[in-house]
Amino acid sequence: MVSRFYHYFLIAFAVLLAQPSFAQDDFLDPEKAFTLSAQVDDSQTLHIDFSIAPDYYMYRERFELKAIATDNTHRTIPIEQAQLSNGVVKYDPTFDKDMEVYHHQALLALPLNKLDNHGQAFTLEVTAQGCADAGLCYPPMFYYIPLTPTSTGYEISLPKLDTGASRIAYHEATILDNDTATITNSSSFDLLNAGDTDIAHWLNQANLWQMLMIAFVLGLALSFTPCVLPMLPILLSLIVGTQTHATTRFQNLRLTLFYVLGTSIVYTILGVIAASIGAALANWIQNPWVLGLFALFLVLFGIAMLGAYNLQVPASIQTKLNHFVNKLPAGKNGGALLMGMLSALICGPCVAAPLAGILLFISQTGDITTGGLILFVLAWGQGASLILLGSSSGALLPRAGMWMNTVKQVCGLLLFAAALWMVSPLLPPWLPMVLWAALALAFAYIIGTFRNYQSRSFVNILLKLLGGLAVAWAIMLCIGLAMGSRSVLHPLKVSSSSDHVQFTRISALDELKGILAKTDKPVLLDFYADWCISCLEMEKFTFTDTHVQSLMNQMQLLQVDVTKNTAQDRELLKAFKLFGPPGIIFFDKKGQENRTIRVIGFQNAERFSQNLEKVLNN
Repeated sequence: MVSRFYHYFLIAFAVLLAQPSFAQDDFLDPEKAFTLSAQVDDSQTLHIDFSIAPDYYMYRERFELKAIATDNTHRTIPIEQAQLSNGVVKYDPTFDKDMEVYHHQALLALPLNKLDNHGQAFTLEVTAQGCADAGLCYPPMFYYIPLTPTSTGYEISLPKLDTGASRIAYHEATILDNDTATITNSSSFDLLNAGDTDIAHWLNQANLWQMLMIAFVLGLALSFTPCVLPMLPILLSLIVGTQTHATTRFQNLRLTLFYVLGTSIVYTILGVIAASIGAALANWIQNPWVLGLFALFLVLFGIAMLGAYNLQVPASIQTKLNHFVNKLPAGKNGGALLMGMLSALICGPCVAAPLAGILLFISQTGDITTGGLILFVLAWGQGASLILLGSSSGALLPRAGMWMNTVKQVCGLLLFAAALWMVSPLLPPWLPMVLWAALALAFAYIIGTFRNYQSRSFVNILLKLLGGLAVAWAIMLCIGLAMGSRSVLHPLKVSSSSDHVQFTRISALDELKGILAKTDKPVLLDFYADWCISCLEMEKFTFTDTHVQSLMNQMQLLQVDVTKNTAQDRELLKAFKLFGPPGIIFFDKKGQENRTIRVIGFQNAERFSQNLEKVLNN
């Protein structure tokens, strides 16, 4: 039965990948209509190759080349030595004259040894413009080719495709518009700290193996984020399940791999669909009803692991509950796969910069197959912490015996904790503190904190210590609640109104445009949702920092609440090519978006303040 399910699922997945991307407009995006690759040959000639989509063309006289120094001066030198291939002459109604144009391909050749650049590194700016035969003309497009000196001349410091050429990313505006912009080579590009647009540009320039390698590394960076935390107790409970004997490390690892495979499949499908239709599909799934139902499922599973179904329950209901418990997917490969898929639907994925960058790459290029493969590898990297837990649980869990009951009960509490973690944003602020205190006391009771041990073994002392810490935390939560605190992590800290920055809520794109037209200072636009854990982290740990607040107070602060995922919410997300919260967009005093600085996912106070300073200095 399981193998048949796998067979049908793989067929459906293949059909999904074979579907064309959903067109958002009748015209192609410029990065799809005009793609650029470049290569330096042995004679030190730079070959620039524009691939032009059918029914589109480019103007010969609109090509312009500039050499930009990579030092702080950003000195520019116009380049006239480039040789262009021959095009065809046609009358262009846009310019009301005959113009030479290129269809299908435009080739430029630039002899680098004839440039008077004294062997210094520089970036070549290529400006181009094209149109569609149907009548649409695009604004000027900008491409940047970083060139570094070698012993024989120059080389392009970008990843190379299998052909030896480098793919060059498209930019909507020249980097010279921003006086403080820096020009960096992708070879030294810090992808782990990059934004979504930077990652999308890097992927546009990399070959397939480089894409997959960096996707796995980015996934590893995400594997220890709070987005993965709710899955840890689910996986641990899955391993322990309803078994009455200890399992081998290999069996636990096998279950873990099937669980991670399930999460990876769902992440891939959700990501491909979201990028194709330009919307955050996870927003539809992560609504209060769905979160509540899944949390209820975890609570039922947790109660079963506590062995509480036989406590004064009518026989008919008890029989049904026992039948339900016996059907739970613990210990089965197919069940682990399905549980992983279900967990991925509800628990994530988090829209951090790496994921947002990959989704942006898919939406820009329309390459669903490559993008889906990148997402699949990213998901396996993100599952590293889960695999680590699964592979080590055989050594961490005790041998079969009475201790196994205690382990199962602790796993039940962990499932309660995962359920509470999911629904906390939907509850009144005081209620999570009460529930966390109750869980802490229950944990202390289960591990025997209030029991008198005759033996003073290391394990008993350790359990007493852990239980004491849990009781202390529960007491602090109760005291903090009485004092007016609403922070689970800092229960004794009572926040005042001055601890929170004040945002102006907006709900429509036209409303935003009206504010930007009248602003006289930089604008910060924050995308938020009640169910977004990273959004709450930004509120509690970043926006409360005094230095961050002093910088934010110099800006006009706007916020879009996309909790309900209305049509207006989706319009705002789509306008800024965001696939979900959290996302922070910056605008200058003139209301123009600062495309070089975006915050996707959680950022700590130090990094966020650095971005704020860059915006204010501009």
